[in-house]
Amino acid sequence: MPSTKPLPANNHLQPIGVEQQAAVVAETEQRIHAATTLFDKEFAIIPVSFDLTGRAAGMYKVVGARRRIRYNPYIFALYFEEHLISTVAHEVAHYISDCLYGLSNIKPHGPQWRAVVKKFGTDASRTFDHSLEGVPQRQHRRVVYHCDCGEHQLGIRRHNKVCRQEAEYKCRRCRVVLKLSAVDEN
Repeated sequence: MPSTKPLPANNHLQPIGVEQQAAVVAETEQRIHAATTLFDKEFAIIPVSFDLTGRAAGMYKVVGARRRIRYNPYIFALYFEEHLISTVAHEVAHYISDCLYGLSNIKPHGPQWRAVVKKFGTDASRTFDHSLEGVPQRQHRRVVYHCDCGEHQLGIRRHNKVCRQEAEYKCRRCRVVLKLSAVDEN
């Protein structure tokens, strides 16, 4: 099991600093350059950001024609060396497989992506199994609804569908359509 940094007394983990971010960016660029040799094709360097939160260590993101890789600076702070190798290779493999095959033609962790990861010489696992103690987690807003027999909490996506009149939800017990009660800010 990889070593973790001890948490400060206030139990708040600090994200990686500028030097470690520079090392992650350099490793990302090095993997992209390596792919140029491995696949005999030129790949552009894409932007890297450290704004990812929650339980994911990294994410390859495409919006329109813009591509970028996002990393979670808190998870990298806990397991820096491991993520510098595995997470960077994982996310760069998403980028390279997108460039080679197109996202609409492949599954995110399908055979094409696994082939790219294999060429990088790293593990093709999709998740890691580490404690995330101290890593800030997103808080999902819940909205309270009621029926004839009790209260129910809907996630914000379902609540928004109700507001837009795209869906209605019924209680599984009494089969009555759920009605909005109150918004829970926790």
